[in-house]
Amino acid sequence: MGKHRLDYIDIAKGIGILCVIWGHIVTNNFSGSFIYAFHMPLFFFLSGMFFNGAKYTSFFDFIKKRGRRLLVPYVIYSVVTWAIWAVFNRLTGNNTVNIWQSLLETVYARGSGQFLHHNSALWFIPCLFAVEIMYYFVSKLKRWLIIPVCLLISGVSMTLEHFFGEEYLFLLPWNLDAAMMALPFYAVGNVFSWKPELHNRLLDYTRNHIIISIAVVMILFAVVGVLTKFFGTVSMGHSYYGNEYIFHIRALMGSFAVCWLSVLVSQAKYIGKLKQGLKWFGENSLDVMCTHIPVKGVLIVAVAILLHTSNQMVTDNVLYALMVFVLTVAIEVVLIWAINRIKLYFKK
Repeated sequence: MGKHRLDYIDIAKGIGILCVIWGHIVTNNFSGSFIYAFHMPLFFFLSGMFFNGAKYTSFFDFIKKRGRRLLVPYVIYSVVTWAIWAVFNRLTGNNTVNIWQSLLETVYARGSGQFLHHNSALWFIPCLFAVEIMYYFVSKLKRWLIIPVCLLISGVSMTLEHFFGEEYLFLLPWNLDAAMMALPFYAVGNVFSWKPELHNRLLDYTRNHIIISIAVVMILFAVVGVLTKFFGTVSMGHSYYGNEYIFHIRALMGSFAVCWLSVLVSQAKYIGKLKQGLKWFGENSLDVMCTHIPVKGVLIVAVAILLHTSNQMVTDNVLYALMVFVLTVAIEVVLIWAINRIKLYFKK
């Protein structure tokens, strides 16, 4: 599909992961609620664009390759960040959670809220793996059946919640309820990748109709904002979706808006550094996803001590939160650079 297509996808991932960092810092703020409406569905959508069942010789081959890509980093990052979290808890005297229980939660792999206390963002990785396992089989169906079947599977998760309540969903390992809810996003992204000409048309239309494209992006974001105002905050990690039907609609609208915005950025002139920065974060989004929670957690405590205030005040105050965000992004740049050097060393 060409270099520009890859550019805008990486830029979309970069925008998405920066939204994830901001959403995990701010609390009781509309910007956080707005971001939560689409930031994780965006990553399922973008991941679906790269699915190609034909390149796997068997289901075992699929499990082996995708497990190496997703589960190996998951385990490594979980153990390392758990060790950091455990030491930090001991140093600060925070004994509210059993540290060994938290390590065992790596196997159960539930999302934020009641599990993975040491690094709540890790829920996304096994959840994505579960989505891909389901989609591997769904993709064998006739093409016109794929999206309806994915919607039907997400309906199973909605039914479970209505009959058994949210507490029942917390019993499911690997965020299987969230995986079922995420399956339509993954499917839409994969369907979008079937025809490369759709990408070319989007690129050409955006290039020739910049004003209209900007207006469409603004309208999509505005509608997502209005729906968020009326229907409240959602969180896939917490298995909370509010109105499930509205959840899918506004999540797709927000995802499309980010992708279209990314096309605009990829074609814009005079912002080369910004494009390079967003692409870099997009290319390293998995590592940033796995490492930003402990980084921002330590920074919140440090800023609170420096300003003689509480952790809650830091996350409630937009200026303080922005300070933590900028510092987190800066540290992530250095940290991911170091991690990439370590990866390169072991590859050699």
